[in-house]
Amino acid sequence: MSHRQKARHTSGFTLLEILVVVAILGILSAIVGINLPSGSDQRTLRDHASKLAQNLNQAADHALFAGQIIGIKLNESGFESLSASWQQPEDEAQPPELVWASDDELPSAVGLWDDRTLVTASADGTTLYNDIAPSEDEAIQPDLVVDLTGQWSTEPAFLLERGEFQVRLSLNKRGLVDFDD
Repeated sequence: MSHRQKARHTSGFTLLEILVVVAILGILSAIVGINLPSGSDQRTLRDHASKLAQNLNQAADHALFAGQIIGIKLNESGFESLSASWQQPEDEAQPPELVWASDDELPSAVGLWDDRTLVTASADGTTLYNDIAPSEDEAIQPDLVVDLTGQWSTEPAFLLERGEFQVRLSLNKRGLVDFDD
């Protein structure tokens, strides 16, 4: 019997040996994890683009259900919605003019992206967004317009950049979204 007991004690690994191997594997995985790119900038960009698309589609839905034209004015962290109204010029021989104004009751989105994210918006080959604010005597003009049917007047495209990463977001006139990482 002593031979069987001796065989039982010599086969397998001791608890100490297993703990040493687990500790070594833990240290190695931590080193590998630190050296791998996290991809957090890419995920952050994708989140910003997704939030932008959701909020723009919400504005288009509002235009459709409220039966009103909505303008979108892009800014450094999102966009502001503008309401449209027709005004008759002083010279009544002239046709009515479409005038835009800020409207706090319309869907707007501030804080869609942070200051580390660079956003460029364009449509039909024309850059729509820059961060230069209009002067006081300049009329507010939207970068994008949603009509009464909830469709965009152009097909906007957005390029979001953060570090070495970029995400392209484009919407067709009906608001269908296409992402390109």
